[in-house]
Amino acid sequence: MAGFLRVAGGIIVASSFLFLAVAVLAGGATVIFLLGTVFPSILAGVMVSAFGAMLEELQQIRASSAKQISLLQDFVVRIGPAAPEAPSSSQPSMMACPDCKSLQRADAATCSHCGFRLNR
Repeated sequence: MAGFLRVAGGIIVASSFLFLAVAVLAGGATVIFLLGTVFPSILAGVMVSAFGAMLEELQQIRASSAKQISLLQDFVVRIGPAAPEAPSSSQPSMMACPDCKSLQRADAATCSHCGFRLNR
């Protein structure tokens, strides 16, 4: 599709310039008048060709992303899952306040945020 768009854009631009050259040589109209009618088609051809080039780049990016994902999955499978971290004994365990849901130390008597009495 990308190659088709690049070729189609080139054909549009070439045929527009060909029309401009034939019209000027035939003497039917001035170049300035013809540029006003031919310029939009030239611009459209350039845009179609540029879109084709962009689409080709995006296809290459997608292919390289798929390759990177495959390599990352192989790496994760090879090293295995990470071991869960053991809770540190230096940090006190935490719990959520039933009233305001803020985190409190498990040994707290009242919530430091809302003052709710924590029953243990």
